[in-house]
Amino acid sequence: MRRFSLPRATLALQCLLTIISLPIRLSSPAFADTLPQGEVPLIPREVLFGNPEVSGVSLSPDGKQIVFLEPHRGVLNLWAQELEAGFKPRLLTNNTNRPTRAASWSVDGRYLITSRDSYGDENTVLIRIDPTTIEAIDLTPGKGVKAAIWGDDQDVPDELVIGLNDRDPRYQDLWVINLETGKRRLLYEANDGHLVSVDWIDGDWQLVLRNRIQPDGGNTYDLRLPGQKDWKPFLSFSFEESQAGSAPFGFDRNATWLYGLLNIKDGLPCLVRWRTEDLQSCKEDCPYELVYQSESGTLGVELSDPKTDAPQILIETDLRSRKIIIDQELVNDLSALKQLPKDRHFYIINDDADSMTWLVSLYSDTHSPQYWIWNRNHKNGQKIFSVNPSLDKYKLSSMESIELRARDGLRLPSF
Repeated sequence: MRRFSLPRATLALQCLLTIISLPIRLSSPAFADTLPQGEVPLIPREVLFGNPEVSGVSLSPDGKQIVFLEPHRGVLNLWAQELEAGFKPRLLTNNTNRPTRAASWSVDGRYLITSRDSYGDENTVLIRIDPTTIEAIDLTPGKGVKAAIWGDDQDVPDELVIGLNDRDPRYQDLWVINLETGKRRLLYEANDGHLVSVDWIDGDWQLVLRNRIQPDGGNTYDLRLPGQKDWKPFLSFSFEESQAGSAPFGFDRNATWLYGLLNIKDGLPCLVRWRTEDLQSCKEDCPYELVYQSESGTLGVELSDPKTDAPQILIETDLRSRKIIIDQELVNDLSALKQLPKDRHFYIINDDADSMTWLVSLYSDTHSPQYWIWNRNHKNGQKIFSVNPSLDKYKLSSMESIELRARDGLRLPSF
């Protein structure tokens, strides 16, 4: 289930903006008792900066259960829970000294994949957890090696493409690893400083894009179409364009379109796509089709079609965030979902394999975020968590969006 990794206006940003907007005056709880009558009570430090009651929630591909992080004996650990009424959460990890990291599902929901490092050394180990038996197995070397996930696909649910720097600490070679057996085979050996992306196309893992950072900070991209063995120059971006998010991302499931983000004029990004048929014959200046041009802010993909990988909902963020519906079949769904939040905004975190069940976050500048399950068939929602309900006991300031102008006329969206 490949999803395009366009820059996203994430909930982390929203939470950060909420924290920034809070009337934070930190002191000891005892001092709160001395406040003059009628003054807004201070928010204890542990409420603002302590562990959330729940975080890192992810919906399983069958839409029947979730995995999440919640403290156990004061330390964040992984839990799983069936969404059907009557089931209690199951503890999957039992770490006592360091918090567990969030987990993602394998595309068939058979396993959970999480990671750890050794006390902050950033050498990451990938771990496979069976949510039924709670068995945990290290998939990658335990010391001195940084591992990362580079790709998965619903056609090969027992495989992951991972990067390992065990051969040379400077480069990550790409391997295909079998989740059942742990065996891996080499897909790409990195010897030249290029970063290579892969897609599952035509029944095999294909190397499709090759990126190299230039001395001036810009990026150049080479393209290798499915079935071809040679790379050809494709796109070049300056440092400023690269920093603004300009990049190609990947093919859809049928390899009909190559999607990407361009921010090369006017400071406004646009979502574009190149027809693979045209890429066969064009040179470096390949024509593209405009999918959406941002009107004022950054762009990200909120939801993609699990069957085609085509973007369905975009999120454009400026002074506030707004949703851009690319797939018009979702108009009724979003209209119904808008009735749920009342004074909150909503964000679709992930969905099941058929995209009929959505995991949704409701967030606000004056309330703690909530997690809901949205059933598209019945057009109804079920609240499952509040992230930090203790925060709702306090009065929070609303976030104010303002537009400033620099002396040179540059527009500065501010909060």
